[in-house]
Amino acid sequence: MDIKQLIKVLTELRSESLKLGNTPSESEIKSLMHKYDMLFLGKNFNYIYSSELCYALKNYFHLEINNDKLNSLLPHACKCLNMKYEPLIKASKLGQSSEPDFYQIILWQ
Repeated sequence: MDIKQLIKVLTELRSESLKLGNTPSESEIKSLMHKYDMLFLGKNFNYIYSSELCYALKNYFHLEINNDKLNSLLPHACKCLNMKYEPLIKASKLGQSSEPDFYQIILWQ
């Protein structure tokens, strides 16, 4: 998997999240989450986590990538798409490492 493929996937996820509109029904939200087998979170269902994205890349998009490689590509892909992202570190590693274990990705604002 390369950066172009990741950008394409993130663009699709953003588009699908935006399609929910301002007042999505519970069935629309569940349908989106079931389609990609991942959670869309936040007030507007515009947040995803890279750990779940990694799973969706393998199982829905059929793109092989491990978490470390995904973490290395995500900052650049998000910057290209003007998406905000926040690094997350496992609580068990606080104070030990500054390398993120995962990212929270804000698809749109």
